[in-house]
Amino acid sequence: MEKRLNAIVLGIGNPLLGDDGFGVEVARQLKDTLDDIEIVDGGSQGLYLLPYLQGRTHIIVADAIAFGGQPGEIVKLDAAQVPAKLRHKISEHQIGFNEVLALLQLLGETPREFLFFGVQPKHHEWAAPLSDEVAAAIPQVVEQIKTHVQSWGMGQAKERKGDYGTNGNNGTDGTDCLRTLPFVPFIPSVP
Repeated sequence: MEKRLNAIVLGIGNPLLGDDGFGVEVARQLKDTLDDIEIVDGGSQGLYLLPYLQGRTHIIVADAIAFGGQPGEIVKLDAAQVPAKLRHKISEHQIGFNEVLALLQLLGETPREFLFFGVQPKHHEWAAPLSDEVAAAIPQVVEQIKTHVQSWGMGQAKERKGDYGTNGNNGTDGTDCLRTLPFVPFIPSVP
């Protein structure tokens, strides 16, 4: 018997740092169009994303990544193309998404399907809006993600019933399906 789909679309990045907000904006736009799939604004939570990814059969991630392309250029990677590595860290604040993927593998929780949509940023300036190039890439990535999600038999078009807040619902009852993760401060332990 095939395991039921448990899918998530995760937008990550920091919208206060210009083009780094790409993934978060993709998640915000998807929440208005897709139903019956959890969409998460993961911000820049690093290690704190792990519980949201555990047990998932299908994962799609959107993020701004420097891969040497032209600003606004889109790259689509599968699990084999995204390095899952653990590196020596001085602080838990240094944990990136590669380490989160490595931890998923160590826990034996590798999803059946993993897709990563990246865009080449133009800038990471404090309090700057998205560059025109990166903003222009968002609708393309949103459409590609919708196509993938619908190929899984999920993500039917959402029927809008008015203004929605961000209540953390998964969208199955006709309400908002964007979950914004809370800020989790680091509190060092004192010996």
